Amino acid sequence: MQAFAPAKINLSFEIKGRREDGFHEIETLMTPISLADRLTIERGKVGGGVQFFCDDTSLSNGEENLVVQAARLFQKTTKIGAGVEIALEKRIPHGAGLGGGSSDAATTLLRLNELFETGLDQKVLIELAAQIGSDVPFFILGSAAICRGRGEIVEAARLPASFNLLLVKPDFGVPTPWAGLARPELCVAEVFRRAFCK
Repeated sequence: MQAFAPAKINLSFEIKGRREDGFHEIETLMTPISLADRLTIERGKVGGGVQFFCDDTSLSNGEENLVVQAARLFQKTTKIGAGVEIALEKRIPHGAGLGGGSSDAATTLLRLNELFETGLDQKVLIELAAQIGSDVPFFILGSAAICRGRGEIVEAARLPASFNLLLVKPDFGVPTPWAGLARPELCVAEVFRRAFCK
């Protein structure tokens, strides 16, 4: 089975404050875009666990990869005995706020549910996705959405029209904790300094 995992952009983003669990309380309007990674997913041998390969050598093939986490969580939840083989072709740059890893994880959950015909409904898939990461539930919906909490509370939304978008990715990443500074104008200023002041 082959599947495309779309990137996302935030059309609006508001940080409402820091939560007791260390995350930020947010409200954001996000939408998937046409830029996407490609996953190839196959049944493996019984008891074969999760076999994962990624063509981007800068990313881990191990337990910290969100695709591996999603596949293992799916196996644990559904108690399927078959192994899973997953190959990931990266097209979404990481460290860009485009949600590539989260989208890969959500797509893994969705397609494994389809491949093994386990019948998990969207509510259960969103609950599983929230265990993996804050942005992962958004990608379960497959549409624009308003996301609240730390991002795991999702409500489908309809955009008034489609539009063209130009993405520009500087040659450095922006870690999520750093982007969540209490004074976001400092974060923006630092991004511009790194991009244009050599």
